[in-house]
Amino acid sequence: MMHTLLNIFDWTGRLPVWANMVETNIMIATNADVVLANAISRGFRSFDLAKAWKAVWTDAYVAPDNDTELLYYDREPETGYEARAGLTSYMERGWVANDGWSESASRTLDYAFNDAACAVVARAIGDIQGAESLERRSKNYKTIWNNETQLMQARNANGTWANETWGWTEGDKGVYTFDVMHDINGLASLFAGGRDGLKNKLDEHFAGGHNLHSNEPAHHVSYLYSLLGDPSSTADQIRSIMWEDYNATSSGLSGNEDLGQMSAWYVFSALGFYPVNSASDAYVIGSPSFEKVTHYTTASWGEDWG
Repeated sequence: MMHTLLNIFDWTGRLPVWANMVETNIMIATNADVVLANAISRGFRSFDLAKAWKAVWTDAYVAPDNDTELLYYDREPETGYEARAGLTSYMERGWVANDGWSESASRTLDYAFNDAACAVVARAIGDIQGAESLERRSKNYKTIWNNETQLMQARNANGTWANETWGWTEGDKGVYTFDVMHDINGLASLFAGGRDGLKNKLDEHFAGGHNLHSNEPAHHVSYLYSLLGDPSSTADQIRSIMWEDYNATSSGLSGNEDLGQMSAWYVFSALGFYPVNSASDAYVIGSPSFEKVTHYTTASWGEDWG
């Protein structure tokens, strides 16, 4: 898979964003960066690390064509390769300005996560300065934190707050407030009450029925309880989601499969763990559905992974 991603970079000058036979520009952010970081974190080294760094560096620092001229709304016609739309604003201000680009708040949060992933690749090839720069940028999620409302919120170019309903991708201010998978402690520090404040916000989120599992921005949220020292609440929420959002019929998914993520969440959760920060090699323990699971890999059958 890593070889394929880098081949696409060779052919197009960019890593894929949302490739479905062809590049579609449907979704936001450059999460191929995360896939490469995950592979590196797990010890895979059979692909060209220098090229991987060049590819993710391009995502992190090279804005798409006509970046300041297009809104880059979902499926906007006559657009080129979207990559990180609004990167011009993100690099200048620390956030994607809502009055210049669509889905600005979601982009800001996702780009911060992508920066954390790019830093992993930089460290793998020994570019410490590059890694540290991206690690600092990965804190940019703080630029759209509204301390008064204790929620994330889109901002305009001049720093003023945009309407709280604007700037989101398949979600809202509630679920995206938790969209800091790479720095849960940093997120908790923003809340009044710290980790307790974050846990209280999670309680409010689930009790209010705001965790819409039919779209992917919500998929990691139930696991945050475990990271805050409350694994029983993670288990309760996971079991509830598995029961309410999945069934063994032709309409057994509560939302679009989206290249496999709805099913992937169920498989991980049934096994009892989930990669909240998928740019790392860490899993968060959930609530397994089985007493024992045997996982057969290619290597288990005597073939070398290479």
